Amino acid sequence: MTRVAIVGAGPAGIAAADVLVAHGVVPVVIDEGLRPGGQIYRQPRPGLRLDIMALLGAEAGNYRRTHATFESLKDRIDYRPQTLAWAIEDRTLHTMKDSAAATVGFDAIILATGAADRTLPIKGWTLPGVFTLGGAQVLLKEHGCLIGRRIVFCGRSPLRRNTLALLRGSVLQKSFRAQGPMEPVHQCDHVEHRHAELTLEVVRIGRDVGAFANDRAD
Repeated sequence: MTRVAIVGAGPAGIAAADVLVAHGVVPVVIDEGLRPGGQIYRQPRPGLRLDIMALLGAEAGNYRRTHATFESLKDRIDYRPQTLAWAIEDRTLHTMKDSAAATVGFDAIILATGAADRTLPIKGWTLPGVFTLGGAQVLLKEHGCLIGRRIVFCGRSPLRRNTLALLRGSVLQKSFRAQGPMEPVHQCDHVEHRHAELTLEVVRIGRDVGAFANDRAD
């Protein structure tokens, strides 16, 4: 039988596994995450009071279908969560889980690793309170945490619109509402969205951000 390894258990990896299983192949699915779904369809941790379907809005149908597909496959694939794929050599995939190294031989491999934030290092970018879009989404989807009541978006990532929509949706759920009065709104080039519980601001395209300092972007 053909040995196939899939790196990534997001929507692309799950779709690839579905096709392979339909053709009689039992793929090995390697994923760094605790649960399937990838970043875009990340599942909330068990017990979290979060209506993920309401949060995702128009993407809710795709989320539901992706996880339903995985549930139908999980007994017909070799699924290895919390496993890092760190090297490929001579048709061998090198992995690491819980500090234990292992190898997976393959005849074919599918890399479904998804996208990652590409962050430009500038002064202050490692300060507390400075997040990438991916980091903000992880905290929101998996842990039910907003990164703040007043959020400024800098840059032109294609994920920005998606993250804005998620944050807008989050304030409609009681478990996310910030407690206490809102801080004064700092004047920005363009206020994208404002709510009694949350303020989102977007730095105008074409304006450079040279540094982060304390609670502001300069």
